[in-house]
Amino acid sequence: MATKAKQQQQANKIIELRALADKPAEQTAYALTLLETERNYLTVEAALQVLAENPVSEMRPLLLSLYKYYEEDITKRDQGATMRAFILKVLRDMVRKDDVPLLERAASSIEFMPPGHFDEIAMGLRSAALITLNEIDSALAAYHAVRLLNDEHTSKMSGEPAVTAARVLAMQRNYLPLYQYITQPGEKISEVLAECIRSSVDLPLSLLEKLVAEYRRSNSDAVLIGLFDLILVHQANASFGDFVTNFLTTTRNYDVYRYLVLAILTSGQKALITKLVEVAGQENDPRRLPLLVEVLSVTGQHDPQIKALLKKLAAIH
Repeated sequence: MATKAKQQQQANKIIELRALADKPAEQTAYALTLLETERNYLTVEAALQVLAENPVSEMRPLLLSLYKYYEEDITKRDQGATMRAFILKVLRDMVRKDDVPLLERAASSIEFMPPGHFDEIAMGLRSAALITLNEIDSALAAYHAVRLLNDEHTSKMSGEPAVTAARVLAMQRNYLPLYQYITQPGEKISEVLAECIRSSVDLPLSLLEKLVAEYRRSNSDAVLIGLFDLILVHQANASFGDFVTNFLTTTRNYDVYRYLVLAILTSGQKALITKLVEVAGQENDPRRLPLLVEVLSVTGQHDPQIKALLKKLAAIH
């Protein structure tokens, strides 16, 4: 009975917090009070969500104190490191130089769920720490990003923290580690490879041609999408019109097809849009045709060329 009463008490606090949504100042003040007085997981999470949307300077010491609380006993208080990762995300806009040791420690955290589990679980914490570290010391963050790009405990599902590492390096225009990952021998995680390809926007044409030749028939949707994303933003994208056209007219990968059509139409690349319109007018594949009509209907309502094409395709479809 005591446990149920305590659970109801915590639930009431969350309800009270959410009820203040139309009074931001009061809601923020109450969220701060909860962070100072509560350690119930759901209650703290609800308070952090409020403060993430309405950050105030008073929350910084509370966030650091809360982080220390979870770090002191990760097994009982923060298995999976999700709360510490959340705290670092909220802290991002008010991080300071003296937070660097904490962030480096978090960016290097390797944790396993006991007992007897072998999957590493703190990849989200390492990702959050890297992003936050980049806010105050981009040079130091770059070193950690290079390390995390080849993190042996990278999740094979999400690609984290390596995906975040690739994004940080790309944001810094530090492209060579990305190319190294793309070209290194051995098995690669598709999500990470896709992010490295997508982000290699300054790749010389000769190397991009080799990249397209190597991955144009990839079995990974993520890698194909990353390749098309790169082509669409690369200054030499016109050189790959035939490759794009061939994919649009022959592929049986309908998910990537839909993505590519949408990406071309929203890219602003006139040459590729013209190519798409040309091949779309001849489309008769029973699976591609409805996807094409769907995407064109969403994106081309105000374009006379697309409206004319839609009318033609509607008659076929």
